[in-house]
Amino acid sequence: MHHFESYLKKHMTTAFKSRHLLLALCLFARDTDPAVAQEAAGASTQTNPEQDTAGATSQEVTPKTVDQSVQATASAPPEAQPKEKEKHRRRGSIVVAPIPISSPASGSGGVLALGYIFPLSKTDKVSPPSVIGAAGLYTNNETRGFALGGQFYFKQNTYKVTAGFGRGIVNYDLYGPADSAALKLPLKQTGQLFRGEFLRRVGWKFFLGPGFSTGSSTLTLRSDSGNTVTPPPDLGLDTMLTAIGATLTRDTSLNRFYPTNGTFFTFKSDFFSQTLGSKYSFQSYVTTFAKYWSLS
Repeated sequence: MHHFESYLKKHMTTAFKSRHLLLALCLFARDTDPAVAQEAAGASTQTNPEQDTAGATSQEVTPKTVDQSVQATASAPPEAQPKEKEKHRRRGSIVVAPIPISSPASGSGGVLALGYIFPLSKTDKVSPPSVIGAAGLYTNNETRGFALGGQFYFKQNTYKVTAGFGRGIVNYDLYGPADSAALKLPLKQTGQLFRGEFLRRVGWKFFLGPGFSTGSSTLTLRSDSGNTVTPPPDLGLDTMLTAIGATLTRDTSLNRFYPTNGTFFTFKSDFFSQTLGSKYSFQSYVTTFAKYWSLS
């Protein structure tokens, strides 16, 4: 029993970082309306022959006649003008993604994600599309939560801003080592998290900039039937984590929502400090690299 409690205390301090909310937006759609062509009819020379008993005479086309023909073309009927819908083109696309989930620890349920993909500026033809999204989570053991976030590109793909906030309640069972696998500790963890980054392009498609993270979590015992261990005396674990850091990232894929070529690289560093209000002081470094190929 003492061995199980030591194992539990060792892993409870990192429980705050072990839960995360799924958010998947995996579709990129760019609307393209049909182009409407408009032709201006030029001035045409028209000859109206008139015949009489004496012979045929032709009508001479004067500059005044040509000018009248151009004016008549300019005042063409409405069907010759651009369609009205061209003035009200859709700016972005809405994406809905239901995601089923199942876990022995937190139950079965699903995530419903909703996103809106759009260009931040209609005159900016260089920046990738921006996206805002929301997601909700629910499982059959009453685990629930929500998340809001957005990623924005602007100033001709010079700046990239990412921000997100999430809050939830996670019910799960913590199992001990193999020698006490039949025992479990039913836990309830509530928490919230905010993350923000402001990056600037520095060349070669690299973006570099600062980041800020803050979050809190409370871990308590959940009343549940079954074989449970005696909870440790410091189970009511309140954790507050705050960090500043830096992010370096590079993405060469043509479509970051559905990449079929290119590479993705990111390196994040976070410095948690009690000076910033964090309960613990430590450093975190995470790097990711991916290479994409098309199977078709």
